[in-house]
Amino acid sequence: MRNIKAVFDIGNDSIKAIVIGNDEGKEIVLAKQIESTQGLRKGKILDSENFASSINRILENFIKKL
Repeated sequence: MRNIKAVFDIGNDSIKAIVIGNDEGKEIVLAKQIESTQGLRKGKILDSENFASSINRILENFIKKL
């Protein structure tokens, strides 16, 4: 597996994330997660520490899965 990418969709009430790997021309979903947002309202970051904490929880979960 040579190419691995992560895609984040930041919405008003949740952050959706997926890790995709490309193996011999086939795209494979390696991990996915939905995390409720904290510190974010109507597309604006109100509390950067809580928002960063939400992103970190997703990344830590991806590390465990991979």
